[in-house]
Amino acid sequence: MTTIHEPLSKTQAIQLIEHTSEVPYKVLFQLIFSTALNTQEAINLKVFSDNPDDAHKAITISPTRGPRNIVLPQETFKLLNEFRATHGAPDRYFPENMVTRDGAIEAFNTAAKMIGLSESFSLASLRVAAINSFVQDGMSSDSIVKLLGFTSLLMTPHYLSKSNQRHNLEN
Repeated sequence: MTTIHEPLSKTQAIQLIEHTSEVPYKVLFQLIFSTALNTQEAINLKVFSDNPDDAHKAITISPTRGPRNIVLPQETFKLLNEFRATHGAPDRYFPENMVTRDGAIEAFNTAAKMIGLSESFSLASLRVAAINSFVQDGMSSDSIVKLLGFTSLLMTPHYLSKSNQRHNLEN
């Protein structure tokens, strides 16, 4: 059964990130919000190369889809490299066990309470917020499918529908 995740608005996502007190989770949430990676892919993000020609590239490791290369937004790439310089490992942005899914859920819930979000929002709401933002910015459905690494189009209409519903409510 597919779980329906309530999408955060862009403003709510930004506020949640700002109110996340633990730096590793703040960086993780920014990564999810700017790329729409799922939590496990974001946690397992690996450095693609230290070669300047490969700037903005990274490798995600999905438990279900395996590794895939992604291009990071410039701001996110800069943030991750600053974080990696002080906290990271040679080949990963988040050293093993520094951030966990359970820890991310706890950090999300703490920040969500601080900004007054209802319990209908979950960590996955950040990913849906990213997709919502992509739709609002005019990204095509095909581009979103490719970015998300979906092998099936089954979930894409759900995300796009929720994103369009949120966009219509906000305008």
